Amino acid sequence: MTVSGKNSMTIMSSTQMKHQLKYERMVALPDPGVILWVYRTGSLEAHPFVLYEYQKGRKADYPRQFLKDCSGICVTDGYEVYHSIARERNDLTIAGCWSHARRDFADVVKSAGKEKGSVQESICYKAFQIIQTMFRYEQGYADMPPEESLEQRKRNVAPLVAAFFAYLKYEQGHVAPKMKTGRAISYCINQESFLRVFLTDGAVPMTNNAAEQSIRPFTLGRKNWYLIDTSGGAKSSAIAYSIAETAKANNLKPYEYFKYLLEELPKHGAESPYMLLVANVLKPNEIPAVTHVDKTARVQTITSTQNAVLYNILDEFEKLSGVPILLNTSFNIAGEPIVETPMDALKCFEKTNLDALSIGPYLITKDVKKGKIEIDNYQRFVVSLGAAL
Repeated sequence: MTVSGKNSMTIMSSTQMKHQLKYERMVALPDPGVILWVYRTGSLEAHPFVLYEYQKGRKADYPRQFLKDCSGICVTDGYEVYHSIARERNDLTIAGCWSHARRDFADVVKSAGKEKGSVQESICYKAFQIIQTMFRYEQGYADMPPEESLEQRKRNVAPLVAAFFAYLKYEQGHVAPKMKTGRAISYCINQESFLRVFLTDGAVPMTNNAAEQSIRPFTLGRKNWYLIDTSGGAKSSAIAYSIAETAKANNLKPYEYFKYLLEELPKHGAESPYMLLVANVLKPNEIPAVTHVDKTARVQTITSTQNAVLYNILDEFEKLSGVPILLNTSFNIAGEPIVETPMDALKCFEKTNLDALSIGPYLITKDVKKGKIEIDNYQRFVVSLGAAL
């Protein structure tokens, strides 16, 4: 089923993956991990997209915000957060993933090897075979229109689903709940209502494998670079992988698509809030600190909505000088990540020859003779800093 909202978005499947930040530990954040939420549109979309979203946890607030303007059916694993969001709404349905349902049964069968005589192993083997038969039927419906696929599912797959759950409910009392077989049975029975959703719509796949497969390139890359330095790097990685995977989903070459975007984006509008545009420096020798080796500078525009304080400062400076421009270099020490947090800023300020540091409404200066940092309204600053962390 196509999931639509006021933004005409389609969500087919969703999953998450954890990664580790390198430098977040230095600022004592409560969770140094990166959670990448991955969303992928359905296979029937003319122009599918894959979206990696960086967040600092697995709370329901993150997918709730992402899905707030969407309605329809979303295929996910058994993570309870998705189910809680669906219970809050009448226009969003969660469909379960049969690959996840099959996984524990397959593991037990595989580990048993040739010894399939025990009760637990025979239960897993039979359950596994029923699911495998369902998948074989599904392979034959892949190229059918949704209406025809649904008809075939009701005829051939629905009886297997009914037999599967009837069998598990019968055997559940014969297996210790804490054993792997017991856990596999409990998982499927608890997920039954979600695992049956694909029988109501021929466009809903049996699995969220498409989203799982979209994670694979990131997983392979992680083996090479292992750590993401900062939360900013995590956000940038999420954007880059979203573009690359969306290009592949639309049968485009990622490199060529990136090249196209970088050539076309500067042609549309003069605003550059994230330094997307490059400007030639007319007198590079006079402002070498902001001039790159190719004699260009990165221009960043700002509006009163984005940062009212800085906008007003530049506005007043324009009245005095006629030039509403602030020249600045990246705030970091060579070889270290760019400053992102108040703690980063304080550490960098302490180690450099900077005279003053402004963080929000607070002015921080150095007393060279006393060898210490002085902060206006210190107590309020400490409270604000604690809230930021």
